[in-house]
Amino acid sequence: VGVCERLADEANGFARLAHAGLGVCHFESRSGEDTPGWEDRCSRGCYECLLSYGNQMQHRLIDRRLVRDFLLALTKTSSVKVTDERDYDEQYRWLRELTGPSSSFERAFLDHIYAKRLTLPDHAQYRPDNDIGVQADFYYERPGVPGICVFIDGPHHDSPEQRKQDTRIRARLEDHGFGVIAIRHDRPLEEEMARHAAELGPER
Repeated sequence: VGVCERLADEANGFARLAHAGLGVCHFESRSGEDTPGWEDRCSRGCYECLLSYGNQMQHRLIDRRLVRDFLLALTKTSSVKVTDERDYDEQYRWLRELTGPSSSFERAFLDHIYAKRLTLPDHAQYRPDNDIGVQADFYYERPGVPGICVFIDGPHHDSPEQRKQDTRIRARLEDHGFGVIAIRHDRPLEEEMARHAAELGPER
């Protein structure tokens, strides 16, 4: 907590941390491209970046590429201290800033919610459970119970391997009591949102 507080005190503290994180994961900190020589040597993770003997049980779930867009977005942020809760418009802008620079579908999801004045997510790029190696694109908190994970499934989720991994991990989330919503890129957004109207209700 102390480290996070010190970083938050610096306007570019988390941006500096993100630049360092990209380097650890073998990405160029400005472009997000693979550091020369590492693309073939480290496809998902290696002992030079994210793998360790302490996380051997999670090796099959680790993929350095999953954090690239988030870290790139974080390099462009600055910290501002706030004392009050964000209002609806501020929450929308904050969530939008957290979406990856190449995540136009995530922004379309947020824009639709904002235009319809539906309930905005509480978090973006959120890891709901440390024991489950997955990061939800958006997350809704629920009082007294695990929240709702929203996954914005772009075209890369169509591959058989990715579909199998998505099914396995999302089933684990549901086993732990989380709600799971998947918004598919190959269906009209209006229809996808209507299917989940109960969860994505009116503005709170």
